[in-house]
Amino acid sequence: MNKLKGSDRESYTTKLLLKTGEQLPDPFSMNDGWLNDITMLPESSWRYVTEYLINTPNRLTKEAMKAYKSLEAYDYFMCGHVQDCFYHKISPTSEFCFIKSEVSACHLVKNA
Repeated sequence: MNKLKGSDRESYTTKLLLKTGEQLPDPFSMNDGWLNDITMLPESSWRYVTEYLINTPNRLTKEAMKAYKSLEAYDYFMCGHVQDCFYHKISPTSEFCFIKSEVSACHLVKNA
């Protein structure tokens, strides 16, 4: 976050502020506490993820999310380039966590 300037920094900080008033730490500054244990991941489903992505302001439109198979992230996942998934319990009192994954390079060839 320290490398961000002006409105980019403000936007990033806003994304880490929850509606409850809880300010989440910058996940990029958290070096310790990441667990490579998928059993720690919260229960999730496509429905939850889709609702979050559609109802959260971002650069993707509802139409783009409905056409998720055309998005790069879906292609990376389907190509097997999403590697280990890490979990971080933010704090003992937070009901939220951070999840990150390593993604290797993916060279896709799209049909014309």
